[in-house]
Amino acid sequence: MKPLIYYPTFEPKDDLWLKYSLLYMEEFRPIIPYDRLHLLSTEYQGIIQDSDLINPYSPTFNVANDASIKAMDEIDRFIAQPYRRSVLFNSADIFSKWRDRNNWRHELFREKFNENFIYYCEDHELGLRTPDGVLLSEELAFLYMTYLAASSAFDSGSGIITDIKEFDRFTHHTQIYERDVMNKNSYAKSVIDIRLPRNLSQIPLSTVIDFRNQHRDHISSFNKSLANVESGLENMANPASFIDEYLDSSAAYTSDLINLGVALSAIPFTFFTLRENLATWQEYVKEAIDITAIMVGGSVALHRVFRETNTKRGCRKYLVKLETLK
Repeated sequence: MKPLIYYPTFEPKDDLWLKYSLLYMEEFRPIIPYDRLHLLSTEYQGIIQDSDLINPYSPTFNVANDASIKAMDEIDRFIAQPYRRSVLFNSADIFSKWRDRNNWRHELFREKFNENFIYYCEDHELGLRTPDGVLLSEELAFLYMTYLAASSAFDSGSGIITDIKEFDRFTHHTQIYERDVMNKNSYAKSVIDIRLPRNLSQIPLSTVIDFRNQHRDHISSFNKSLANVESGLENMANPASFIDEYLDSSAAYTSDLINLGVALSAIPFTFFTLRENLATWQEYVKEAIDITAIMVGGSVALHRVFRETNTKRGCRKYLVKLETLK
Protein backbone atom coordinates (compact mmCIF):
# COMPACT_ATOMS: atom_id res chain seq x y z
CA MET A 1 0.00 0.00 0.00
CA LYS A 2 1.46 3.34 -1.03
CA PRO A 3 1.60 6.29 1.40
CA LEU A 4 -1.59 8.30 1.80
CA ILE A 5 -1.94 12.06 2.14
CA TYR A 6 -4.33 12.72 5.02
CA TYR A 7 -6.53 15.82 5.20
CA PRO A 8 -8.14 18.20 6.19
CA THR A 9 -6.77 18.54 9.74
CA PHE A 10 -3.37 17.97 11.33
CA GLU A 11 -4.79 15.24 13.54
CA PRO A 12 -7.65 12.81 12.77
CA LYS A 13 -10.79 13.67 14.69
CA ASP A 14 -11.87 10.04 14.86
CA ASP A 15 -9.82 7.96 17.32
CA LEU A 16 -11.32 4.76 15.93
CA TRP A 17 -10.14 5.69 12.44
CA LEU A 18 -6.65 6.20 13.87
CA LYS A 19 -6.70 2.77 15.53
CA TYR A 20 -7.68 1.07 12.28
CA SER A 21 -4.89 2.95 10.54
CA LEU A 22 -2.36 1.59 13.02
CA LEU A 23 -3.53 -1.95 12.26
CA TYR A 24 -3.24 -1.93 8.48
CA MET A 25 -1.75 1.20 6.92
CA GLU A 26 1.91 1.42 6.02
CA GLU A 27 1.82 5.17 6.69
CA PHE A 28 -0.28 8.26 6.22
CA ARG A 29 0.95 11.82 5.75
CA PRO A 30 -1.02 14.69 7.31
CA ILE A 31 -0.38 18.07 5.67
CA ILE A 32 1.55 19.96 8.33
CA PRO A 33 3.91 22.83 7.49
CA TYR A 34 7.26 22.43 9.23
CA ASP A 35 6.77 25.60 11.24
CA ARG A 36 3.48 24.26 12.67
CA LEU A 37 4.66 20.93 14.06
CA HIS A 38 4.78 22.45 17.55
CA LEU A 39 0.98 22.81 17.45
CA LEU A 40 0.42 19.06 17.57
CA SER A 41 -1.04 17.56 20.72
CA THR A 42 1.22 15.67 23.10
CA GLU A 43 -0.64 12.42 22.38
CA TYR A 44 -0.27 12.85 18.62
CA GLN A 45 3.41 13.66 18.92
CA GLY A 46 3.74 10.48 20.96
CA ILE A 47 2.18 8.40 18.18
CA ILE A 48 4.60 9.92 15.66
CA GLN A 49 7.55 9.07 17.90
CA ASP A 50 6.37 5.62 18.99
CA SER A 51 5.32 4.23 15.60
CA ASP A 52 6.09 4.59 11.91
CA LEU A 53 2.48 5.28 10.93
CA ILE A 54 2.53 9.09 10.67
CA ASN A 55 4.96 10.95 8.43
CA PRO A 56 3.98 14.64 8.19
CA TYR A 57 4.06 16.25 4.75
CA SER A 58 5.00 19.93 4.44
CA PRO A 59 3.67 21.50 1.21
CA THR A 60 6.07 23.36 -1.05
CA PHE A 61 5.27 26.73 -2.59
CA ASN A 62 4.51 25.08 -5.96
CA VAL A 63 2.08 22.64 -4.34
CA ALA A 64 0.32 25.46 -2.44
CA ASN A 65 0.23 27.61 -5.57
CA ASP A 66 -1.31 24.81 -7.65
CA ALA A 67 -3.95 24.15 -4.98
CA SER A 68 -4.79 27.87 -4.72
CA ILE A 69 -5.43 28.15 -8.46
CA LYS A 70 -7.65 25.06 -8.56
CA ALA A 71 -9.56 26.03 -5.42
CA MET A 72 -10.30 29.53 -6.77
CA ASP A 73 -11.52 28.00 -10.03
CA GLU A 74 -13.82 25.71 -8.05
CA ILE A 75 -15.16 28.57 -5.93
CA ASP A 76 -15.85 30.53 -9.14
CA ARG A 77 -18.09 27.68 -10.27
CA PHE A 78 -19.99 27.84 -6.99
CA ILE A 79 -20.40 31.62 -7.35
CA ALA A 80 -21.71 31.21 -10.91
CA GLN A 81 -24.16 28.42 -9.92
CA PRO A 82 -24.68 28.71 -6.15
CA TYR A 83 -27.98 26.86 -5.93
CA ARG A 84 -27.17 24.09 -8.39
CA ARG A 85 -23.89 23.26 -6.68
CA SER A 86 -24.88 23.85 -3.05
CA VAL A 87 -26.21 20.30 -2.84
CA LEU A 88 -22.59 19.11 -2.94
CA PHE A 89 -22.29 20.44 0.62
CA ASN A 90 -25.78 19.38 1.70
CA SER A 91 -26.99 22.98 1.69
CA ALA A 92 -29.63 25.04 -0.08
CA ASP A 93 -27.33 28.07 -0.39
CA ILE A 94 -23.74 27.24 0.48
CA PHE A 95 -22.36 30.54 -0.80
CA SER A 96 -24.33 32.48 1.83
CA LYS A 97 -22.99 30.10 4.46
CA TRP A 98 -19.43 30.73 3.32
CA ARG A 99 -19.97 34.51 3.62
CA ASP A 100 -21.48 34.36 7.10
CA ARG A 101 -18.78 35.73 9.43
CA ASN A 102 -20.15 33.64 12.29
CA ASN A 103 -18.97 30.56 10.39
CA TRP A 104 -15.38 31.75 9.97
CA ARG A 105 -13.88 29.47 12.60
CA HIS A 106 -11.41 27.35 10.63
CA GLU A 107 -7.93 28.72 10.04
CA LEU A 108 -5.77 27.88 7.03
CA PHE A 109 -2.10 28.59 7.67
CA ARG A 110 -0.34 30.83 5.16
CA GLU A 111 2.09 28.06 4.15
CA LYS A 112 -0.82 26.25 2.51
CA PHE A 113 -1.85 28.86 -0.09
CA ASN A 114 -0.47 31.65 -2.26
CA GLU A 115 -1.03 35.37 -1.70
CA ASN A 116 -3.66 35.58 -4.44
CA PHE A 117 -5.92 33.23 -2.54
CA ILE A 118 -6.19 35.44 0.53
CA TYR A 119 -6.92 38.49 -1.63
CA TYR A 120 -9.53 36.43 -3.46
CA CYS A 121 -11.23 35.53 -0.18
CA GLU A 122 -11.21 39.16 0.97
CA ASP A 123 -12.58 40.44 -2.35
CA HIS A 124 -15.46 37.96 -2.23
CA GLU A 125 -16.02 38.37 1.53
CA LEU A 126 -15.31 34.72 2.16
CA GLY A 127 -12.77 34.97 4.95
CA LEU A 128 -10.72 37.05 7.34
CA ARG A 129 -6.97 37.57 7.17
CA THR A 130 -5.10 36.64 10.37
CA PRO A 131 -1.44 36.91 11.41
CA ASP A 132 -1.01 33.19 10.58
CA GLY A 133 -3.26 32.82 7.55
CA VAL A 134 -6.98 33.13 6.87
CA LEU A 135 -10.21 32.20 8.71
CA LEU A 136 -12.84 30.42 6.62
CA SER A 137 -16.04 28.45 7.09
CA GLU A 138 -15.64 24.71 7.67
CA GLU A 139 -17.03 23.85 4.24
CA LEU A 140 -14.81 26.29 2.35
CA ALA A 141 -11.75 25.19 4.33
CA PHE A 142 -12.56 21.59 3.39
CA LEU A 143 -12.94 22.54 -0.26
CA TYR A 144 -9.53 24.17 -0.23
CA MET A 145 -7.87 21.30 1.64
CA THR A 146 -9.30 18.83 -0.86
CA TYR A 147 -7.36 20.50 -3.65
CA LEU A 148 -4.27 20.91 -1.48
CA ALA A 149 -4.41 17.18 -0.72
CA ALA A 150 -4.71 16.39 -4.44
CA SER A 151 -1.70 18.57 -5.29
CA SER A 152 0.28 17.12 -2.38
CA ALA A 153 -0.53 13.57 -3.47
CA PHE A 154 0.58 14.28 -7.03
CA ASP A 155 3.80 15.86 -5.75
CA SER A 156 4.65 12.96 -3.45
CA GLY A 157 3.32 10.03 -5.47
CA SER A 158 0.73 9.23 -2.80
CA GLY A 159 -2.93 8.41 -2.51
CA ILE A 160 -5.47 10.51 -0.57
CA ILE A 161 -7.50 9.72 2.52
CA THR A 162 -9.68 11.51 5.05
CA ASP A 163 -11.78 10.58 8.07
CA ILE A 164 -14.39 13.26 7.32
CA LYS A 165 -17.56 11.73 5.91
CA GLU A 166 -20.02 14.63 6.05
CA PHE A 167 -18.70 16.13 2.80
CA ASP A 168 -18.57 12.89 0.82
CA ARG A 169 -20.78 14.30 -1.93
CA PHE A 170 -18.22 16.98 -2.70
CA THR A 171 -15.23 14.63 -2.62
CA HIS A 172 -17.02 12.19 -4.90
CA HIS A 173 -17.82 15.07 -7.25
CA THR A 174 -14.15 16.08 -7.49
CA GLN A 175 -13.16 12.47 -8.25
CA ILE A 176 -9.76 12.92 -6.60
CA TYR A 177 -9.94 9.64 -4.70
CA GLU A 178 -8.60 6.47 -6.23
CA ARG A 179 -11.38 3.92 -6.04
CA ASP A 180 -8.98 1.05 -5.39
CA VAL A 181 -7.60 2.86 -2.31
CA MET A 182 -11.11 3.37 -0.95
CA ASN A 183 -12.06 -0.25 -1.61
CA LYS A 184 -8.87 -1.58 -0.06
CA ASN A 185 -9.32 0.48 3.11
CA SER A 186 -12.88 -0.74 3.52
CA TYR A 187 -11.85 -4.35 2.83
CA ALA A 188 -9.00 -4.22 5.34
CA LYS A 189 -11.27 -2.85 8.07
CA SER A 190 -13.80 -5.62 7.45
CA VAL A 191 -11.13 -8.31 7.75
CA ILE A 192 -9.82 -6.78 10.97
CA ASP A 193 -13.32 -6.53 12.45
CA ILE A 194 -13.92 -10.23 11.83
CA ARG A 195 -10.68 -11.28 13.51
CA LEU A 196 -10.68 -8.99 16.55
CA PRO A 197 -12.05 -10.59 19.73
CA ARG A 198 -13.65 -7.32 20.88
CA ASN A 199 -14.73 -3.99 19.47
CA LEU A 200 -11.71 -1.90 18.51
CA SER A 201 -13.19 1.16 20.19
CA GLN A 202 -12.78 -0.64 23.53
CA ILE A 203 -9.07 -1.32 23.06
CA PRO A 204 -6.69 1.39 24.38
CA LEU A 205 -4.72 3.32 21.77
CA SER A 206 -1.44 2.50 23.52
CA THR A 207 -2.21 -1.21 23.22
CA VAL A 208 -2.85 -0.85 19.48
CA ILE A 209 0.45 1.01 19.04
CA ASP A 210 2.36 -1.73 20.87
CA PHE A 211 0.62 -4.37 18.76
CA ARG A 212 1.61 -2.59 15.54
CA ASN A 213 5.25 -2.35 16.60
CA GLN A 214 5.35 -6.04 17.52
CA HIS A 215 3.85 -7.16 14.21
CA ARG A 216 5.11 -4.55 11.77
CA ASP A 217 6.44 -7.07 9.22
CA HIS A 218 3.21 -9.02 9.37
CA ILE A 219 1.25 -5.84 8.58
CA SER A 220 3.32 -5.46 5.42
CA SER A 221 2.52 -9.06 4.47
CA PHE A 222 -1.15 -8.35 5.14
CA ASN A 223 -1.01 -5.35 2.80
CA LYS A 224 0.73 -7.32 0.05
CA SER A 225 -1.95 -9.97 0.32
CA LEU A 226 -4.65 -7.31 0.11
CA ALA A 227 -2.95 -6.04 -3.05
CA ASN A 228 -3.43 -9.51 -4.57
CA VAL A 229 -7.14 -9.27 -3.87
CA GLU A 230 -7.23 -5.80 -5.40
CA SER A 231 -5.48 -6.91 -8.59
CA GLY A 232 -7.63 -10.00 -8.95
CA LEU A 233 -4.83 -12.48 -8.29
CA GLU A 234 -6.88 -14.15 -5.59
CA ASN A 235 -10.39 -15.45 -6.21
CA MET A 236 -12.02 -14.13 -3.06
CA ALA A 237 -15.36 -12.37 -3.09
CA ASN A 238 -15.56 -11.19 0.52
CA PRO A 239 -13.42 -10.67 3.64
CA ALA A 240 -14.49 -13.98 5.17
CA SER A 241 -13.22 -15.82 2.07
CA PHE A 242 -9.94 -13.94 2.32
CA ILE A 243 -9.51 -15.11 5.91
CA ASP A 244 -10.37 -18.70 5.06
CA GLU A 245 -7.91 -18.69 2.18
CA TYR A 246 -4.98 -17.37 4.17
CA LEU A 247 -5.58 -19.43 7.26
CA ASP A 248 -5.31 -22.47 5.00
CA SER A 249 -2.45 -21.12 2.86
CA SER A 250 -0.37 -24.31 3.16
CA ALA A 251 -2.46 -26.01 0.51
CA ALA A 252 -1.51 -23.50 -2.19
CA TYR A 253 2.18 -23.69 -1.22
CA THR A 254 2.21 -27.48 -1.48
CA SER A 255 0.52 -27.36 -4.87
CA ASP A 256 3.06 -24.85 -6.21
CA LEU A 257 6.00 -26.93 -5.07
CA ILE A 258 4.56 -30.14 -6.52
CA ASN A 259 4.04 -28.50 -9.91
CA LEU A 260 7.50 -26.95 -9.80
CA GLY A 261 9.06 -30.25 -8.70
CA VAL A 262 7.87 -32.01 -11.85
CA ALA A 263 9.77 -29.54 -14.01
CA LEU A 264 12.92 -29.64 -11.89
CA SER A 265 12.99 -33.42 -11.71
CA ALA A 266 13.57 -33.56 -15.49
CA ILE A 267 17.01 -31.93 -15.17
CA PRO A 268 19.04 -34.95 -13.93
CA PHE A 269 17.50 -37.19 -16.59
CA THR A 270 18.43 -34.68 -19.30
CA PHE A 271 22.03 -34.63 -18.08
CA PHE A 272 22.10 -38.43 -18.24
CA THR A 273 20.75 -38.39 -21.79
CA LEU A 274 23.39 -35.92 -22.86
CA ARG A 275 26.19 -37.94 -21.37
CA GLU A 276 25.13 -41.17 -23.07
CA ASN A 277 24.02 -39.85 -26.48
CA LEU A 278 26.32 -37.00 -27.50
CA ALA A 279 26.34 -36.92 -31.30
CA THR A 280 28.03 -33.69 -32.06
CA TRP A 281 29.46 -30.76 -30.17
CA GLN A 282 26.80 -28.50 -31.67
CA GLU A 283 24.01 -30.68 -30.31
CA TYR A 284 25.68 -30.70 -26.91
CA VAL A 285 25.80 -26.90 -26.83
CA LYS A 286 22.15 -26.67 -27.82
CA GLU A 287 21.08 -29.13 -25.13
CA ALA A 288 23.26 -27.43 -22.53
CA ILE A 289 21.62 -24.10 -23.29
CA ASP A 290 18.18 -25.68 -22.94
CA ILE A 291 19.17 -27.22 -19.60
CA THR A 292 20.51 -23.91 -18.34
CA ALA A 293 17.21 -22.27 -19.25
CA ILE A 294 15.33 -24.96 -17.32
CA MET A 295 17.59 -24.57 -14.30
CA VAL A 296 17.43 -20.76 -14.29
CA GLY A 297 13.70 -20.80 -14.88
CA GLY A 298 13.22 -23.33 -12.13
CA SER A 299 15.34 -21.31 -9.75
CA VAL A 300 13.40 -18.14 -10.48
CA ALA A 301 10.10 -19.96 -10.11
CA LEU A 302 11.23 -21.54 -6.86
CA HIS A 303 12.29 -18.14 -5.55
CA ARG A 304 8.89 -16.75 -6.51
CA VAL A 305 7.10 -19.56 -4.71
CA PHE A 306 9.09 -19.01 -1.52
CA ARG A 307 8.63 -15.23 -1.73
CA GLU A 308 4.88 -15.49 -2.22
CA THR A 309 4.64 -18.15 0.46
CA ASN A 310 6.53 -15.97 2.94
CA THR A 311 4.00 -13.22 2.28
CA LYS A 312 1.12 -15.62 2.82
CA ARG A 313 2.73 -16.98 5.96
CA GLY A 314 3.19 -13.45 7.32
CA CYS A 315 -0.42 -12.60 6.50
CA ARG A 316 -1.62 -15.80 8.16
CA LYS A 317 0.36 -15.01 11.32
CA TYR A 318 -1.12 -11.52 11.39
CA LEU A 319 -4.67 -12.83 11.06
CA VAL A 320 -4.00 -15.23 13.93
CA LYS A 321 -2.38 -12.55 16.10
CA LEU A 322 -5.32 -10.18 15.63
CA GLU A 323 -7.33 -12.54 17.81
CA THR A 324 -4.98 -11.77 20.71
CA LEU A 325 -5.50 -8.00 20.58
CA LYS A 326 -7.63 -7.18 23.61
